[in-house]
Amino acid sequence: MKQLYQYAVKLIWWTVTLQLAQRLRLWWAARHAHFAPPTDSYHFAVPFNYAVTPPDAPGVAVMCHLFYPDMLSEFKPYLLNIPFAFDLFITTDTEQKQQLIQQNLLDWHKGAIDIRLVPNRGRDIAPKLLAWHDVYPRYEFFLHIHSKKSPHADSILSGWRNYLLKTLLGSEAIVNSIFAAFNSDAQLGMIAPEHFAPVRSGIGWGTNFAAAETFAREKLTMHLSLEGKIDFPSGSMFWARSAAIKPLLDLNLSIEDFQPEKKQMDGTLAHIIERLYFFICEQAGYRWIKIANPALHHNDKTLYIDNQEMLIERIKHTQYAILPSTDTDL
Repeated sequence: MKQLYQYAVKLIWWTVTLQLAQRLRLWWAARHAHFAPPTDSYHFAVPFNYAVTPPDAPGVAVMCHLFYPDMLSEFKPYLLNIPFAFDLFITTDTEQKQQLIQQNLLDWHKGAIDIRLVPNRGRDIAPKLLAWHDVYPRYEFFLHIHSKKSPHADSILSGWRNYLLKTLLGSEAIVNSIFAAFNSDAQLGMIAPEHFAPVRSGIGWGTNFAAAETFAREKLTMHLSLEGKIDFPSGSMFWARSAAIKPLLDLNLSIEDFQPEKKQMDGTLAHIIERLYFFICEQAGYRWIKIANPALHHNDKTLYIDNQEMLIERIKHTQYAILPSTDTDL
């Protein structure tokens, strides 16, 4: 009886304060999965179709979460495709794994190495944000990668990790093209792979919208809408400027903000932040683009770049904004 009375009071209050429609939509979103794969987004074919001048050793931090340290031997050839020195920041969750990683990197020569222990909490998202919170201000650019497995759908998603790594680090020419894009547009904040084909139809808020709306509104003063567009770096691997995630870093999140690991498939803060990366990039005042290697992904939204002038024009005129410019009625 007491609970019914409390619900009645809330309904009256939401009606009086004109929140009822918003609350009903949040209630619905919490109980129904939301899917809205982008239909009008373009991606840039990499490497570009012109000779790109290699960048002068930019300040780059590669942040890699290795829950599965045996994958380091798979990652090293990709990392060696970065044609300039960079510093490598690795997280893992046990001392035994840390020692295995150290042994596997005794011959490393590309730059400094830092390996830190983190709790097995917040998937790869929390380690990369929290363990290296002090690192981002020292580097203009970073790369987020991790030893991704999808045991809940291994037969379908077994190629996802390699797809992401090949798209971001598949060759020196690809990395040079990525930095040609960054250097051609000072407002370009994030570069992420086009969605892996088997997951594309599942792009959306899933069952995360209600929690994401609350987090975005209360922590980021950002207003989301189910009617708005959504896109994000599915798989949470991407290149970016540190400044493009500053609104997120400024929250000073702690490990306690992330739910304990229970093999959740949705609904955690890690799932929410993954879906907010492009929103946060726009909030910080930057653009984002997606890329694809045509050998792995090609459709009529693939943009082939023949020169720098075309690159600059396409970056500015093909990206669509997903962050609402004004407060909207949810």
